[in-house]
Amino acid sequence: MTVAEFDYGNRFGYGNNRRFYDLSVVHGFNVPMQIYPASATSGCLIKTVYSRNPPVGQAWLSRESINSPAVADCDPNADFGITFCPILRRGDQLFVPDDVEQ
Repeated sequence: MTVAEFDYGNRFGYGNNRRFYDLSVVHGFNVPMQIYPASATSGCLIKTVYSRNPPVGQAWLSRESINSPAVADCDPNADFGITFCPILRRGDQLFVPDDVEQ
């Protein structure tokens, strides 16, 4: 199951002054998902997963990937948006990765 995780507390010793989020496919994949900052000035990264095998840094792949760059950290007042089934484009063409069930 694709999971979106948010943490507004003390994580990795940063205290309460940061917000963290990530996508996880550790327990499987069932829906493409994207988390994005509501404001370009929030200091956040966009995280997107389209398949069970996302690019490095876009999602947790296993419990052993604890040092993965999959976790995004943001300003404490950041707001987020979540899109289920985001459209993936390559140039002007819609694209569906090979391992996504249609």
